[in-house]
Amino acid sequence: MDVAFNDFSIPEKPKTVSHAAVITGLSRKEVLRIQKLKGQNEPIESRHVNRASRVISGWMHDKDFLGRNGKPLPLQIKGGNNSFEALVNRYSGDITWGAVLDEMLRVKTIKIDNDEVVLLNEGYIPSEDMREKFEIMGQCGTDFFETLSHNLKEKQPNPRFQRSVAYNNIPEPQVEQFQALAKQKSEQLLFELNTWLADHNCPPEKHSKETKYQRIGLGIYYFNNDAREAEIYDSESK
Repeated sequence: MDVAFNDFSIPEKPKTVSHAAVITGLSRKEVLRIQKLKGQNEPIESRHVNRASRVISGWMHDKDFLGRNGKPLPLQIKGGNNSFEALVNRYSGDITWGAVLDEMLRVKTIKIDNDEVVLLNEGYIPSEDMREKFEIMGQCGTDFFETLSHNLKEKQPNPRFQRSVAYNNIPEPQVEQFQALAKQKSEQLLFELNTWLADHNCPPEKHSKETKYQRIGLGIYYFNNDAREAEIYDSESK
């Protein structure tokens, strides 16, 4: 919690409970509880869910915030049913729209243009925040290796989906073409999966004690290496 207050503070902005809640994914009540427990020995349970990512997800799939082309609309900052304020109120739990706005501006996920909030990245991508980039990298690596470990178990009755496609001798002029194609198709798939997951997601504040909840998803990544290295690897692996 000290890290959220101290290391991720916004210059010339007060250190608020709302901002700490956006960073940690906790509710404001939980942040206040932890602050009261500071210095005591009671263990603290933390949910690493970033509220800003919930807002982006809602922006990408909720028809109230999409244009006719299915893309996220630029939103007025306040007022009306399809403003940024309304979006945050719908998807961020009890976090204030101002705190979410500050956080998304800090990591350059959005910009303000003519009093409208414009989405720059269809995902929570901290473009200049190296610490948060490392946290995301660590989470992605953990997810991938957990899938590999699961599938390596003997007589695994329910292997997880794990596929890749690669060719060793693609001419360099076509590399950028494939990269653009892969990005386009991957974004289409992730957008569809995001819509399904968002429709079935149950926020922590609405959890039932009788139901077990799990974190699920699908990751896609692009790779590019030298053809000679790939051929050597292939020959050694046979």
